[in-house]
Amino acid sequence: MIVLDGCCGAGGAARGYRDAGHEVWGVDLHPQPNYLKSGAAGFLRCDILQALRQPWVTKVDFIHVSPPCQRHSKMSNCRPGLAATYPDLVPAVRELLISTGKPYVIEQPEHGAPLIDPVTLCGWMFGYETYRHRCFEAGGGFTLARPPTPPEGTPGRRMACGWPHPAPAARAGHWEPGKFVSVAGHERVGLTRKVMAIDWTNREELAEAIAPYHAEWIGEQLARWAAPRKADGRHDWAWLQAPADHEAGREDDAVRTVVSLSEFRYGREEEREEWDWTARFRGWARTLADQDNRAPDQGWTGDDYLELCGVIAELLEGWADELDGKPRSGS
Repeated sequence: MIVLDGCCGAGGAARGYRDAGHEVWGVDLHPQPNYLKSGAAGFLRCDILQALRQPWVTKVDFIHVSPPCQRHSKMSNCRPGLAATYPDLVPAVRELLISTGKPYVIEQPEHGAPLIDPVTLCGWMFGYETYRHRCFEAGGGFTLARPPTPPEGTPGRRMACGWPHPAPAARAGHWEPGKFVSVAGHERVGLTRKVMAIDWTNREELAEAIAPYHAEWIGEQLARWAAPRKADGRHDWAWLQAPADHEAGREDDAVRTVVSLSEFRYGREEEREEWDWTARFRGWARTLADQDNRAPDQGWTGDDYLELCGVIAELLEGWADELDGKPRSGS
């Protein structure tokens, strides 16, 4: 399935959905230079509220959104008036997700914005020595199973996730043997990478990430849920598939949304080399990035894509004239 990863950060969720067999495309308001290292197919720099209003969102199969949680965090609520300076995005995101008609998941930390009938996961239930509770609300016809149950006789006091916690969590930055790791910006990065199963981000990105094993657990359920729908022909996933000859070229990932348009062909098969749409689209993308003084791997804004689409439309008109008199196939 094609998964839209909203407020994607550096790609913790993307890695999990990819490992579950899905194709993942990230959207974030901020540049995410390490996102594609997660194995995601592409990244678009865009406000998630704007993205969810776009017509192309109907082409994805599933949407995961992790709205910023500062308004409801413990830290923000320790200082009078601070929480009110942050937007409460979950209600607006939920409304837009429902309007898409797509199955979805909204993620928040344990003390984040209120969710509807959420499932709470922790690291320990997946064998990692961190708790780091994360809550997931499912909708759009998709439901989540209850979390894995702990083995009989597991020591510790049962917590909100349903699992006993056998050891205390260390204060961030003060881990010692016998305690579980608290994932935060000032904890030793080697420890946090190990318990989060993430090795491609910096310290700050890691502190904000979703553990890939949480998203993989969701993604495996999503694959089972989607299987009968795929068999019934209710999904058309071809629209975003990049040409096979570019699958191995990681340098092109940031422009694969554009490159995927090269599935469209004019002319006879023997003319394919002469009219290499893949090379042309990639070239336009790189030219636009150069003009904007931004390399493709730094992400594109929505305006970049709109400008590029206009360039493509104009050039296609000219090339159609050049191709007059030649047999055409495809659409």
